Amino acid sequence: MSASFAPIPGFATTMRVVRPGSGPTVTKGDTVVVHARGVVRETNAKFWSTKDPGQKPFEYRAGVGAVITGWDQGCLGAKVGEIRELIIPAEEGYVRPTRARSSRTRPTGDATLHLQRLTSHPSHVRDRRVKGDFPRGEFPPTAR
Repeated sequence: MSASFAPIPGFATTMRVVRPGSGPTVTKGDTVVVHARGVVRETNAKFWSTKDPGQKPFEYRAGVGAVITGWDQGCLGAKVGEIRELIIPAEEGYVRPTRARSSRTRPTGDATLHLQRLTSHPSHVRDRRVKGDFPRGEFPPTAR
C-alpha cells in the first residue's frame, strides 16, 4: 500500500493505492467495471457513488476518454480488487459549472475519487459501446 500520493506521468492528477489487487492490470481500451465514489475536495461532500441506492457498478472503456481525464488515467494499471484514491484537479475533472447542481453536489474545482476495480475485459474481447457510457456533457463520468 502506498502511503503518499504519486503523480500520474504527464498529468496533474495524483493517486495512491489504498488496497492492492492481484492479476492482470487495466490497459488502454479494456472494458472496466468499478465501484466509484466522488467527493468535492473543498467541502468534503460526496457528489456520486455507485454504492448509493439505485446505482450499480460502473462500466466503461479505459484510457480512451469515456470518463474524465483524471479518472481515465488514474485507473490504468489497476489490478482486480485494487482500491485507488485519486486527487483530480479541476482541469482534469469536472470544471464546467451547472445550474442544476450546486458546487456542494457537483465539483467545479478539485475532486477526490475512490475507485475499486471489480473486473475488466481486454479490448479485443468486447468491441462495442459500453453499457455504462453516458452521453458527452452528462454527469457524472463525462469526458472533456
